[in-house]
Amino acid sequence: MTHGSAARRELARLAARGGWPRTRGARFAGGARPGFAALQSMPRWPVLDEAAQRRVAMVALLIGAQSALSRLIDGARLRGYALLIGGPVLERIWMLDHGGRDPLPAVDALPHAAGRLILAAAQDDEPRRRMAQAEHLLREMDAWHFT
Repeated sequence: MTHGSAARRELARLAARGGWPRTRGARFAGGARPGFAALQSMPRWPVLDEAAQRRVAMVALLIGAQSALSRLIDGARLRGYALLIGGPVLERIWMLDHGGRDPLPAVDALPHAAGRLILAAAQDDEPRRRMAQAEHLLREMDAWHFT
């Protein structure tokens, strides 16, 4: 979970991305100040660093391929996915009742597919929805920041 100054920096980047003034002076000059509820409802993945965005995208891709993932019994592949997104997150995706039916990307292709999803999310609603779903799962698990 993000705390203290890191949380304030993340919220400031989010507000700036939403077009809200970042400085106190700009807000006093007539700029609208976002409320906490507005900031909380905005997706946070766009303001993350590249590695964290890629992790969210990999989670989104695995959620989309959950049906195939839940049938996977290859231990080496499962370990590979777990190394990329974290074991508990992989386990949670594996147990989802409502995952997608996309083809399961190969472990070594997953980061590249994640990069393509991030680019697509900048242009299209469906990839953005997938990224938001992954973000929600990571926040729900308190696995937002991966170390």
